[in-house]
Amino acid sequence: MTLTEDGNVGIGTSRPDYKLTVNGTIKARTDVIVEDAGDWGDYVFNDNYKLMPLTELENYIKSNKHLPDIPTASDINTNGLKLAEMNTKMMKKIEELTLYIIKLNKQNQELKLKVSELENKIK
Repeated sequence: MTLTEDGNVGIGTSRPDYKLTVNGTIKARTDVIVEDAGDWGDYVFNDNYKLMPLTELENYIKSNKHLPDIPTASDINTNGLKLAEMNTKMMKKIEELTLYIIKLNKQNQELKLKVSELENKIK
């Protein structure tokens, strides 16, 4: 354990750069600053990423009662929540949702155009 002159405490590290720096697992009730633990979700924007079709996603949710790649409530209750891992998974889901919205918006715009064309034909 290390205590620096400016009041920082380090557990498992000799160079604490926050009021409490821990090299290992901690348990907390409020905010924790977590460094990136790995593969951030931006890869969903790659051209070769296969976004699950919405019908398949709907069936998965109906069967499993949770999103793919997200732990269940009982998993969290049993094993706890790893903040870095969960934030990474949530960001992936947010980015996937963004892609779904963009896709649906394009479909909506196409339908509006077709409706407009049909209305013009009717007139």
